[in-house]
Amino acid sequence: MNSRNGTFVRVRRCRLKQGRKFLLGSRIFSVMFSDEGNRDKGTELPNEAAAGGTSLFTPALPGYEKTNHVTLVECTRDRRPLEIKIPAQECWLGSDSQSCQCVIEDDPWLDGRHARLFRDAQNRWVIEDAASVNGLWVGIHAFRLRDRTWIQMGEQRLLFRLPSVVPSPSGG
Repeated sequence: MNSRNGTFVRVRRCRLKQGRKFLLGSRIFSVMFSDEGNRDKGTELPNEAAAGGTSLFTPALPGYEKTNHVTLVECTRDRRPLEIKIPAQECWLGSDSQSCQCVIEDDPWLDGRHARLFRDAQNRWVIEDAASVNGLWVGIHAFRLRDRTWIQMGEQRLLFRLPSVVPSPSGG
C-alpha cells in the first residue's frame, strides 16, 4: 500500500534504524544516521505487549547502527523540515525547554517530556515513550496485531480488539 501518511502502531519503545519513521505529537520524523556503513538489515518483529503499546525490536545483527551521529528529520511537504541533531548518549524530546535537550515547539499534541532517546546495553539507539498522553507511534509496513493494539492510519486512531470467545453452556 502506498498511503501518503503511512500506518503507525503505538509502542512503548523501539530500536532506531536508518529511515525508520515515528510520530511524536503531530509530527512524523525519520531517523538518519551519518555513518551509512552501519545500516541494519533486520526486520521488524513484535515483542512483548506493554501497557499503552507494544515493543518493536529488530534482531541484533552485526553492524547495527552504533554511530554517535543521529539526526531526526521531520517528514513534511508544507515547510522546511525540522532537523534535530541528538547531542548526547541520552536525550529527552518534548515541548519543555527546562527538562528536554531537544525541544519541539508549537505542538499541542506533545507532552513536556514526551520521549527519551538513549543507547541500550548493546550500544544501540532506542526511543522510549515517557508515558505521554498521545504516545509514541512507529511506522510499519506489516505487523501482527494483538488484542488491544493501537494503530493509526492517516489521522484515524483505532484500537484493535480480538473477539471474546464465550464457551457454550452445553459444551458443544
